Amino acid sequence: MTTRFNAVLRESDSCSRYNLHSGKGSGTAVFLFDEHLDEDRLRLLENFSDQWIDLEVLFPGPGHDVSMYIHDAGKVLRELKTDDGKFILVAFGRIVPAIIRLLAGGLAVTKLVTVNPEFDADIITLLSRIEVPSLIISSTREKNGYDIDSVKYHDLMSFSSITYIRQTTGNPLFEKFTQSFNSMLKFLADD
Repeated sequence: MTTRFNAVLRESDSCSRYNLHSGKGSGTAVFLFDEHLDEDRLRLLENFSDQWIDLEVLFPGPGHDVSMYIHDAGKVLRELKTDDGKFILVAFGRIVPAIIRLLAGGLAVTKLVTVNPEFDADIITLLSRIEVPSLIISSTREKNGYDIDSVKYHDLMSFSSITYIRQTTGNPLFEKFTQSFNSMLKFLADD
């Protein structure tokens, strides 16, 4: 795979890990997907790499489900350290409840972005304990419809804001990249 940056794709049993080191920006960002990513989607994510010194992209290995890779992703998150203390998590769909459990268990992050978070009733009490500035990016499946799971997260998390990406039915990052990208950058720039 040819990239603009020093990029490495590593495959393990259940977790694929794509690391981009740009040497620009500050801190580390980790994108945790709940689906396997192809080369085109990985290349699209290179647009984010100028924002941080390191960008890690974790996703289930080929043929593996989210439940199989959550453990490996959690180990990677605990190992990552940043020199300047900036540590951003961007979590997608079915991986979000596991990330909430890690945050409630003491994983320290600077900011959290969730994209179409899947709701799990077991984390209701944990959501109110999350004191990390959070952005929820949500698809709107109909013209004026809202994703109820995203609204639940927003209602239960004290330090959250929500952005709706209109006319998207799946992952808004890939369906409307520019709008999603700009929403994230605006949120991450607000310190």
